[in-house]
Amino acid sequence: MEFSFQRLKQMISDSDAFKIHHDQHKERLERELVTIKGRLTASENDNRALLNKVQQKNLDLARSNSRVSDTQRSRISQLATEKTSAEDEIKRLARQLEDAHLTINSLEKQKEKLSLSLEDLNHEVTREHRTTRNAEQASSTVNLQLARLLLRSDQVEQLFVRFGLNFLER
Repeated sequence: MEFSFQRLKQMISDSDAFKIHHDQHKERLERELVTIKGRLTASENDNRALLNKVQQKNLDLARSNSRVSDTQRSRISQLATEKTSAEDEIKRLARQLEDAHLTINSLEKQKEKLSLSLEDLNHEVTREHRTTRNAEQASSTVNLQLARLLLRSDQVEQLFVRFGLNFLER
């Protein structure tokens, strides 16, 4: 019996040692479990915080994209208005240029007509000048002849007076 008591005692001692070892191991595992749960909770909290930051960044990006889109739409609208205005100005300037070309062509034709008229007038002035010179020469010749006739008339009258003849009585 002693053998079994000894053996039983040994078994109890082994069982107590196993239980102590098992309890220590269980406590260590429970501590590790608490630590891992704490880390898991911290990780989940970090993940939530990161998710919140990501969501906030996404909201910021969406707002920024919206503002950029609004700005771009506004700029596109402004550029379209400026383009239309520039095209209208180009059309207006093209019409002015066309009108200027027509005016230039008209003025060139008028210039040609005036040049021809001036040339005709110069010819007419030259003819009139010749005619005037000829008339002056003829007038001068007539005046000379008249003066000669008057001189002869005076001479004839003096002769009549000298010889006592009065040609008026006749």
